[in-house]
Amino acid sequence: MWVEIRALFILFALQNYSGGVAIKENYSNEETLDGEGKYVLRWDVVGDRIVFEVTAETQGFVGFGISPSGTMTGADIFIAGVRPNGSTYVQDFHANGETMPVLDTQQDWRLLDAYEIQAENKTILKFSRLLDTCDEQDLAIGSDTTRIIWALGDSDTIAYHGGTNRGTKSMNLINPQIPELDLASLQNYAIDMSIRLPPMDTVYWCTLHKGPTLTRKHHIVACDTLVYTWAKGGKMMIFPEDVGFPIGETSTAQYYMVEVHYDNPQRLEGIFVETGLIMHYTPKLRSIDAGILAIGQGVDISLTIPPNQDGFKVVGHCSPQCTQEALGPEGITVFGSMLHSHKSGRKMKTRHLRENIELPWIDFDNPYDFSFQQNKVLLQTRQILPGDQLSVECTYSSIWRNGKPVIGGRSSYEEMCQSVLWYYPRNQLQCMSRYDVDTHLADFGVEKYHIVRGLSSLRYIVDTPAPIAGDYYDLVATKFNWTYGFLRAYQEERLNGSNVTMWRETKTYKISEKFNRVFSK
Repeated sequence: MWVEIRALFILFALQNYSGGVAIKENYSNEETLDGEGKYVLRWDVVGDRIVFEVTAETQGFVGFGISPSGTMTGADIFIAGVRPNGSTYVQDFHANGETMPVLDTQQDWRLLDAYEIQAENKTILKFSRLLDTCDEQDLAIGSDTTRIIWALGDSDTIAYHGGTNRGTKSMNLINPQIPELDLASLQNYAIDMSIRLPPMDTVYWCTLHKGPTLTRKHHIVACDTLVYTWAKGGKMMIFPEDVGFPIGETSTAQYYMVEVHYDNPQRLEGIFVETGLIMHYTPKLRSIDAGILAIGQGVDISLTIPPNQDGFKVVGHCSPQCTQEALGPEGITVFGSMLHSHKSGRKMKTRHLRENIELPWIDFDNPYDFSFQQNKVLLQTRQILPGDQLSVECTYSSIWRNGKPVIGGRSSYEEMCQSVLWYYPRNQLQCMSRYDVDTHLADFGVEKYHIVRGLSSLRYIVDTPAPIAGDYYDLVATKFNWTYGFLRAYQEERLNGSNVTMWRETKTYKISEKFNRVFSK
């Protein structure tokens, strides 16, 4: 059975926060990699090095690796253990495929300590390496998503570990230090949700929940999940010490709509799912109100990824005109981010320009993992000033669709390209862009079309010319000839062509026509 859940809550953010750089017995970060406690990883970043400790249920070899895809191919692998006579061994490998790894020319992993607890059938290893070894046979460790692979051997002979003594897990290895938060001193508001899933591959389920009864303004300072033991992705989010998300600003009751994305690709029947969230809030107001800003590419058919493409790029913008009109003189400060695309997403970045000069990226994920969508606090806050441009760049692969294109939409099999930024001080800014749908359809030879409105989506039906009449997806999937020349021109237009940017600073949307992104070379 495979059922995944994606949730976007109005006041909801999830993140595992860990910090600290000192080597100590109680590490700042801890993850159970296998789900059963047989392989526990702890770690700290100390200057330009990262220090790990593994507690593994074996008296054979222990394998640990960093992989670009979650598989053996291209992985940087550490293997170590304790022999029956008490001596230790350690080797640095890389993998060229799903085969026996190859010993590195340069050995960059350091074994700091190793011992066994025979009565508990456990091996404990402490080891380290540079975050960036400058070794082409290793992978650099950064602040984006890292895919960890692990394996356990039945003996100290390094051989195939079997299909059950291995696994993979995505996580962030470099995290900012965060303030300690006494949850017992806060008030809590829990939202419980349950659903018996219909036999559909994608379900968006919206529910309304009456908020806590408040007579004056409070600040949300942390969010956590309530029942989420089977879901992949985020955990808990704690706001900076001087920042809170305001609730209770009106005398009337506040209601929150929660939208949950259920993914049931096997269309199983009778699956009962419970999930929810907890908001931790306080009447002791912090000095700054936080806000949420969604930027990126609008979700419609103009976001179409051609078939059999690996590395196709799409961009969405918040234009300089938008930030110039919507932001105050001091701008806003971004402290957190969540990047969002679907199953075709491979890389994502949020780019930042000021006066046509590109500044360091606000956030990036390379590789991007659809099953690991984290709200994360940035290592350094970023100031966005009036006139700045923000652009979300998404890189996709449609190879897995076996010759089919991927279009923009809400299903996991369709695509999005968006970034959610947590910032302060709060205003009402929302800012997205899209390609012109009429121009997009004309590129495929469409002369006339009409729209059929569904419950949560739009179907575009081609009327003329007759040879391509019918549903838009049928056109791009079966009728259109994706020539090499068209693909090159189409990619160039999607990457550097005109966008229509829409933003809202009150209740009224404004439109910036024919905005082109401008990046310095």
